[in-house]
Amino acid sequence: ADQVKKTVSNWARASEMWPITEIGNVVDGRLDLLLLPLGIKSPLFMGMGKVVGLSYSATDWTARCGLVGVEVKVERSDFLSGINSGQFERYAKDLCGLYIAGPPNVVKVKEVPANYGVLHVGNEYEQNHIVCRRHPKWKAQPPITGEKAWRVIWAMAKEIHRNRRKNDEHRAAFELRIREKAGRAIGKALESIEEDDL
Repeated sequence: ADQVKKTVSNWARASEMWPITEIGNVVDGRLDLLLLPLGIKSPLFMGMGKVVGLSYSATDWTARCGLVGVEVKVERSDFLSGINSGQFERYAKDLCGLYIAGPPNVVKVKEVPANYGVLHVGNEYEQNHIVCRRHPKWKAQPPITGEKAWRVIWAMAKEIHRNRRKNDEHRAAFELRIREKAGRAIGKALESIEEDDL
C-alpha cells in the first residue's frame, strides 16, 4: 500500500496537485490520500470547473477548489469490502471527487461505480507505473470550514516540515560526500607533492 501511495503522490505532483497522506476526520473515515489543487492551472482544477459548469472568473474559483480523495486498495477482498460496505460512498459525500487506486488485478474498472475515478498502479514490469483509467464525476462541493479546515491546514504544515527535513538530510549527505571526495583528492595531491620532493 505504501508503494501505491508513493506512486499516486508522484502522479498528483506531476498534475499540479498536493497530496496529503493519511488524514482523518475530514471525510467520514480515514482517507488514504487527499489531493489539493496547487493553482488554477492544475488539470484537476480546470477539469472540475468544466464539468460543474463554472466560468473561470475570480468569483467562482472556490467552488472548484474542493477536496479530492484517493482510496488505495491492494487486496481484492479489501476492494470488494469497500464496495459492499458503502465505504466509498461515505468518503465521496464530502469530496468533489474520489479515485480508487490499486493494481489492475485488484481494482477492476467495470466493478468501480461510474462516479468514482480509477487509478491503476503497477503492472507486471514496473511497480511505479500509473495509468488514470477514469476521472471521477466532479461535483460542486462547498469549501470545508471549521475543524475540518484546520485539520487540512495542520496536515499541510506537517507535510511541509517533513519535506523540508528530508531535503535538509539529503543536502547534508550530499555535502558530506563532496567533503570526503575533496579531502581524498587533496590528500592524494599532497602525497604526490611529497613524493616529488623526495
